[in-house]
Amino acid sequence: IGSVKSNLGHLEYAAGLTGLVKATLALSRRKLPPTIHVEEPNPHIEVPDSPFYVNDRLRDWPEGPGPRRAAISSFGVGGTNAHVILEEAPRAEVERPEVDRPAHLLALSARTPAALEALVRVWLAHLGGPNPADLRDLCHTANVGRRHHAHRVAVVARYRDQLADKLQIFVLSPDRSALRGSLVFVGSPREGGPDLDAAFRLEGAVSRLALEARARVLAWCRGEAVDRVRSSLAGAGGSPPGPEAWVDLLAVVADLYALGADVDWRAVDAGLVRRRVVLPTYRFEREHCWLDAPAGAAGPAPRPVLSDAPAATVSRASSRPRSAAPVVPEPANGTASAGEVRAFLARAVSAALELPVERIDERQPLVEMGMDSVTAMKLLAQLEERTGASLPPTFFFDHPTIVSLADALVRDYRFGPAPSSAGAAVVDVPAPQPVRAPAEARHEEPAGRGRGEPIAVIGMSGRFPGASNLDQFWSNVAGGVDLVREVPRERWDVDRYFDADPEAVGRTYGRWGAFVDRIDEFDALFFRISDREAKFMDPQQRLLLEVVWEALESAGYAGDALARSRTGVFVGASYNHLLDQVAREGGRLMDAHSALGNQNAILANRISYFLDLQGPCLSVDTLCSSSLVALHLAVRSLRDGECDRRSSAASTCTCRRRTTRR
Repeated sequence: IGSVKSNLGHLEYAAGLTGLVKATLALSRRKLPPTIHVEEPNPHIEVPDSPFYVNDRLRDWPEGPGPRRAAISSFGVGGTNAHVILEEAPRAEVERPEVDRPAHLLALSARTPAALEALVRVWLAHLGGPNPADLRDLCHTANVGRRHHAHRVAVVARYRDQLADKLQIFVLSPDRSALRGSLVFVGSPREGGPDLDAAFRLEGAVSRLALEARARVLAWCRGEAVDRVRSSLAGAGGSPPGPEAWVDLLAVVADLYALGADVDWRAVDAGLVRRRVVLPTYRFEREHCWLDAPAGAAGPAPRPVLSDAPAATVSRASSRPRSAAPVVPEPANGTASAGEVRAFLARAVSAALELPVERIDERQPLVEMGMDSVTAMKLLAQLEERTGASLPPTFFFDHPTIVSLADALVRDYRFGPAPSSAGAAVVDVPAPQPVRAPAEARHEEPAGRGRGEPIAVIGMSGRFPGASNLDQFWSNVAGGVDLVREVPRERWDVDRYFDADPEAVGRTYGRWGAFVDRIDEFDALFFRISDREAKFMDPQQRLLLEVVWEALESAGYAGDALARSRTGVFVGASYNHLLDQVAREGGRLMDAHSALGNQNAILANRISYFLDLQGPCLSVDTLCSSSLVALHLAVRSLRDGECDRRSSAASTCTCRRRTTRR
């Protein structure tokens, strides 16, 4: 018998799922973690004459006549209780040759160069750790189970150590554009489109491919980079099949991928036995994202920006220093150049999304920067004032980036100076999420399911006190670490409200707890959320978005793999606290963002909307048993055929002091 509360305290509505995570990790590692603070057993708990005992040290979990099992219980104060039984997964035997290809291709990507380098570094640590997976499984899971972003690196390697060596070359190279000769291919969005020099270089690489290999490239790859060498790919010639020819083929695919091509990674490994394995997850660029303390308010100041970068480029607080926007001169002849229009659009988008101008990527779709339908319509009104024309409502669908917008405005309209009544660009942005183009839903009838069919846990992630990932969490519980500490000042000034007398009115006699670090940080642009909206979101919503994404990557189903699928989302949650801070401002901060950003009813919907899921989604509140009740409902939904997959999550995050006051 054990309890995770001995390490972390009572996690309220996330307690049950935290116990399930602990039990799942214990099953996978075949270890029994200790329960701490039980040196002197409670005399009212009589277990000596039973088969049960409180485990007080880390032990091996011995194999028995049947599979290892664990039971998790969670009790809600309202009387809704839940009980879950876990069983270790059967060992899957994979029959395949020791070597089925002479080399393999790993593709990694991120939204920014800094995030890409951080991802490569964590991959290096993973490859150097204990018992990394087979190289072909590593590459397959990364290629198939991740979203592919604009900044990319692709590596061709014959064995794992060679992969690590080439990733190290990427990290240490000051000029990464010169790495292609060592089968390390790097690419980023370029002004003016694909790299023409790279296209000419590809012509030579393609000429060495056999006809069959060229056909594979055409079948696997799509995009502008492929179109530039399509005539060469359709030609004859090339070297005969063999190990080196396969390396040459992967090198062409890697180069095309780095130049922005879309690759059908499932087709690349078609017909081969591959396993999805646990890999490092995306490195979010978390930045300070928090409400300002009102002028003269008591209590500690907001925590400073958690980065070495200048505050103007990192802080998401509304009081951050603003970068000076470039002045766009009004055209003397009444029309503007494409460059002037791009500068105007960059300023307008910067103001609308509350992003510094230098953070605006002119080639990134506006929807990925957090532009929503309401903001788009307001910006469209500004463009109509400038052009004197009625623009179609689909204008931002037809021209999704600043570059394409500017080209269209200069080519098809007369973009003149602003009317005298024109003011600043859009600032106030309501809460609707980015608009998606209509898509036909793909509904597949679920296969028949028996009531006893096992439900598998295939991916997990989490943030816990003292642990930003599951490895750290397991290290803490296996090591018997007590993570309860004094309330950190960035949460509230505990000295102001502490009183040792439990009966003191308006005071608390507790000054300790277990706290998740860095709740004021969030990678808003990754989730296509504007700066203004993100800082009004309860930290629970932000944390859930990140951990659900990591869990999907852990399972190998991130990116568009689940889009428009019958995947359900079930979230256990109860209190939210950030709205109280907004309310104490007397409505000064109240708007659509703060309203939607602080309602637990939207927790599950945010996840299903971002991932474009079409299964059931709901938030569950049964207080302390919320997370396991959500899990129970998710399992029933699977067995009843309402969904084909499901994601269960729970969150608790105390941002205020009043929950502990008398």
